[in-house]
Amino acid sequence: MGLRLRVAKEYVQGDQSGYQLARKYNVSKASVTRWGREYGKRYCESPPLNRILEPMKEQGKFRREGEDTAAYIRRLERSLEEAQDKAYLLRRVIELSEEELGIELPKKSITTSKK
Repeated sequence: MGLRLRVAKEYVQGDQSGYQLARKYNVSKASVTRWGREYGKRYCESPPLNRILEPMKEQGKFRREGEDTAAYIRRLERSLEEAQDKAYLLRRVIELSEEELGIELPKKSITTSKK
């Protein structure tokens, strides 16, 4: 197996980051990601679905076994409220930092696609 294919396969498997693979094989991270895109789709198996879904399950984004619709909606509403509270607090910290410490913190703009 060639170096590019070996690196691509390891990259697609996702056990190591692009930086780790770049160091391991003494190549640039850009090469690792490029090979992962080029060779990974053609020659490597896609990552197991469970590796993608498990973190989402842990975060409570799916309906739990035996959970009725009303309970699921309440849980999602609580989660949304917590996320909104967290976003508000983070915005306030940024505002206060700028006002009191004179620190200008960069903000990422949110773009929306027009259909």
